[in-house]
Amino acid sequence: KEAASGLIKGNIQDLFARGANMQCAFKFEEENNITEGNIYISGKKMRGKFSSKQSGGTTYDSNVIRDENYGYTWVEGQGQGTKLKIETSESKNEVFALDNKDINYDCKSWNVDSSMFTPPANVKFQDISDQVEKVKKTTEQLKDTKCDTCNSAPAGTAREQCLQALDCE
Repeated sequence: KEAASGLIKGNIQDLFARGANMQCAFKFEEENNITEGNIYISGKKMRGKFSSKQSGGTTYDSNVIRDENYGYTWVEGQGQGTKLKIETSESKNEVFALDNKDINYDCKSWNVDSSMFTPPANVKFQDISDQVEKVKKTTEQLKDTKCDTCNSAPAGTAREQCLQALDCE
């Protein structure tokens, strides 16, 4: 088992892979937007509390809870949030913007407080899983359609270039 403390560079999946109870602080800058906060991990559950400062000076505090089935996100002080089913087949499923980004985390072991993984009762979570699925399907269908278009071109260089240009290989 790898250490649960110290600096860890990686993404959320890398943190989960350590299989330890951890609290990790981070600061991430991208295009004049600064996001900093803490991530709490226990088993396959995660809680994130973030403060994002945008280039215009606006700051908002957001939260993410992730369990084996759903990812919940909400902004502090707002009565509405979203919930998204986590597809087990797709471990790279992005529940929030930092899921797949490599960040420097400063981690230490954490005494688990299971209430951190319970979505707040005063926030109404809208399940957006169906909408996200529809978008994915539409995107896949579009890809199939454009690839069929390439395949109707005569065999040879033109068809190969078309397939390559449209990522159909």
